[in-house]
Amino acid sequence: IPGEVRTPEEFYQMHRALKTGHRVMSTWHAMDGADGIERAATELATLGGSISDYRQSMAKSFDIFVSQKKLGDGSRKVMSIEESTGRVVDGKAETKVLFRYVLTGETDYDESGEIQKIHGYFEQVNPISDKLIQSFYATGITKDEIEEFINVPPQIQGKSNLPSQRDKEV
Repeated sequence: IPGEVRTPEEFYQMHRALKTGHRVMSTWHAMDGADGIERAATELATLGGSISDYRQSMAKSFDIFVSQKKLGDGSRKVMSIEESTGRVVDGKAETKVLFRYVLTGETDYDESGEIQKIHGYFEQVNPISDKLIQSFYATGITKDEIEEFINVPPQIQGKSNLPSQRDKEV
């Protein structure tokens, strides 16, 4: 777990660990998964090599991207969980959004006009792939533990479609 990576050398160490078969969990600044791969590829290319080769390598090396954002009410929300498809399409790493946080446009204010709460909810938008399911099984996660995420529940207008989130204020 390299923690936050910022410099080309830190990206190199992360990439090296990935290419030698290690699992890596790290953080860096990017807008989403595809932007994260682009950022990593660009940083690595400053040490030598091709951005497109690094982009392809990183797209194949990562399974999941979790994007977080600080909202105007001070809360931090996971805005999306994306799965890397391992492909680069038209020069951009391809990811598939599995889960996302949907902002409703509703905001609570206090008497002085300060934002108190920005409302939203989590929803699943795509199923996890067979490849990711097999990766979970390989780590000991059981079918029962991920069953509810294999098939996407029907969308519910203005509410979470996740059983664990229904009727919760998020």
